[in-house]
Amino acid sequence: MRPMNNWLPQFNQVREVANLQCQNKANRAEQRDPLDKYSKGIIKPIHDVYPGSIYAHIKEDVIEEWRMMEGETLLAIPFGSNVETAELHNKTGDRIFNAVGEITKSKTCSVAMPVKKEDLLAFEAQQCQQGAGQKRKRSKERLPSTFLIHSLSPIHYQILTQQTIWASQNITFRIIPPEMSCLAFLFAIKGLCTNSANVIKDCVYEMWNDKVTTQFIQDSITEMEETEHPNAIHAFQAFKDSMWVKALETKSQGGLQKPTFNVFANGEFINNTNAWSNI
Repeated sequence: MRPMNNWLPQFNQVREVANLQCQNKANRAEQRDPLDKYSKGIIKPIHDVYPGSIYAHIKEDVIEEWRMMEGETLLAIPFGSNVETAELHNKTGDRIFNAVGEITKSKTCSVAMPVKKEDLLAFEAQQCQQGAGQKRKRSKERLPSTFLIHSLSPIHYQILTQQTIWASQNITFRIIPPEMSCLAFLFAIKGLCTNSANVIKDCVYEMWNDKVTTQFIQDSITEMEETEHPNAIHAFQAFKDSMWVKALETKSQGGLQKPTFNVFANGEFINNTNAWSNI
């Protein structure tokens, strides 16, 4: 009988080791933190067009219902999410709800849709009336893409607000408190043949201090309560002094250099969103 090579491991030992490795892999998979699928540490400012843009296309009765929700509330605004149809709109809500559950481990949190079920069905029926196979025209009416997370405990609220953006393969969405606030981004300036942000800053500041704008601000302050006048004067001045400009290296057709200048100012100096919009 041919002797066995003593440097070869016994087959039963090999089988035992292989089984242990499989068990270890399974255990590691089970213990994996669900948060591993989300990008971490994303804290970037997102600049809205105007203070109420997060509520665009949401009906007033829906917003009134949102105000009555219990617990802490946050808004979830998905990126690149196609919510143009009822089916995709519902899927987006489901994915946000699943993500919030994985992130917070909350057993009580809920996600409210920005469109009532009957309105969503009516919107879908309206789209279907355009006819199958016809090129869909861009409708002025759009489905809103802001969802409400509610019934959060204070700790779950803090967990979600640790990042401004939660990104995974299934869903990427922005987290923001529901209160409207005065923004930092004001407007963009294009079409000027300069690369200097300081030139733009000087032009804007000069316009803000001309007679017309100064009189407009003075008239706005006069309409306020007399006790508010001193604070308002200092607030407007601090707002103007905080202005800064950021140059973007944008190009026009043909690759020609056409820089865009975004103008910002600290909106926290102005508490009134109407006053901010007028400015």
